[in-house]
Amino acid sequence: MGKYAYNAFGNSTEQTRKYLVGASFLTAGIIACGDTDTPDALIPATTTGALDSLGLTNDVATYSATPAVNATGIVTVSYQPGNVYQFRASGGATDGTSLGIVTETAGDVSTPDTVTGTLPTANSMVGGTVWRYPGEGNHCSLRDSRFITTHTSTTSLAVVVDFERAINVGDKFIMVPWTIYPGDGTDTSDGNTNIQFSTLLGEADASIATGTGAIVAVVDILMKGANDTYVLFTLPDHPYLVFVA
Repeated sequence: MGKYAYNAFGNSTEQTRKYLVGASFLTAGIIACGDTDTPDALIPATTTGALDSLGLTNDVATYSATPAVNATGIVTVSYQPGNVYQFRASGGATDGTSLGIVTETAGDVSTPDTVTGTLPTANSMVGGTVWRYPGEGNHCSLRDSRFITTHTSTTSLAVVVDFERAINVGDKFIMVPWTIYPGDGTDTSDGNTNIQFSTLLGEADASIATGTGAIVAVVDILMKGANDTYVLFTLPDHPYLVFVA
């Protein structure tokens, strides 16, 4: 499930508030949203949408239009604008799926660098991130990660800035459809603005095409292994977020 990481505006203490629900929240650690553009009870995000998103739930709640005494559905939400939430990167729509590891089959010393091997998905990762596989529990350094500029089906991908070390046969890589670098919002080429949630809404599906899914703003990627990589994001479509020109 997702969790609160920190607040981008410097509010160090997590602030929560209880809200009525307009639909059941079956698990904690998912994004809660407004039902419409007018004030209404909260509903869970969908796998591909998080309109009028308020924040992350800390518990569960059951909705009923005719609740019994002391049984009104109420959910606790980490609601502050600027909150950064951390979701595990899943290799598919099912929670707990491992990310695919790409093993280099050709080797490459050209410019731009090309990673050649069996990619886990044909969905375009252009605008996403690829890094050398550091092993479970080990962080990848920024020097070993690159912005993906070309994705050819399930066979290869290319980057615009070469890796510092040559790509040799047997080298291993991991890729995700997100990036920490701001983009223009273009579908399938901008990995900074969208995340698609897993079926249970508690993880981020890393197998989908870049630039698709719920509108968010990716802040960071904890580039680790196939089972412990995480994407951190904030919610730009927030009712309490005030922009000052």
